[in-house]
Amino acid sequence: MNPSKPTALKKLQGTYRKDRAPKNELQPTIEVGLEAPSELNEWGLKLWNDIANEYLKVGLITKLDISSLMAVCMEWGVYCEAMDLLSAQGLQVTDEKGNLQTNPARKIASDAFKNYKSMCIEFGMTPASRTKIELPEKPKSNDLEDLLND
Repeated sequence: MNPSKPTALKKLQGTYRKDRAPKNELQPTIEVGLEAPSELNEWGLKLWNDIANEYLKVGLITKLDISSLMAVCMEWGVYCEAMDLLSAQGLQVTDEKGNLQTNPARKIASDAFKNYKSMCIEFGMTPASRTKIELPEKPKSNDLEDLLND
């Protein structure tokens, strides 16, 4: 069974049906001015800064989503850190007995990326999941109104 989608996402995707919508759905507050969590490493912080404002613009981040977004950024940070270790140490390392073994950072990177990708799908951050999101059309402006507002 597929997990339920929030109404806001259904509306963006064009699949919203009033007859199937919850009668009294929780409406979380849209978060304004998201501050990056201090727990993020440099790569997680960069991802946070890159995506938080984009998601705020379309109203996809609410106060309830901050911890999930933080988890996405933390997993990305772990992946990047592990990849840096792999780059510096190589794919194989010598254990305490002098035997070559696969660098443990390889598994850490792999697991972090799987977790990151899984969470990205929830936020529409992969090419395939993004195709399911349809943003509402911007209202056509009146040329005269634009002139008066400038």
